[in-house]
Amino acid sequence: MKLFKYYTTCECIDIDFILDRLYKLENDGKIILKIDRDILKITDIDLDDLEISSLINLFDKYDVYEYPDYDEELGSDDYHGEEDGYVF
Repeated sequence: MKLFKYYTTCECIDIDFILDRLYKLENDGKIILKIDRDILKITDIDLDDLEISSLINLFDKYDVYEYPDYDEELGSDDYHGEEDGYVF
């Protein structure tokens, strides 16, 4: 099983439970977690195959879906394209 880089939580049935699990993995030094609204960016640092499988099954159970087309720059609050006339 493969852990994707981005996941969406827009349909998640218990976001607090998912975040608690992810924060624990982050505190254990297993992942790096960044959150942009309802998008999770997960960087695997030291997850073993069992932990990856467990996390993917947890995501499936709680309706957290992979989001392969997420563009990090377009998702951030401080990015405004040229059509806005300014960029922060």
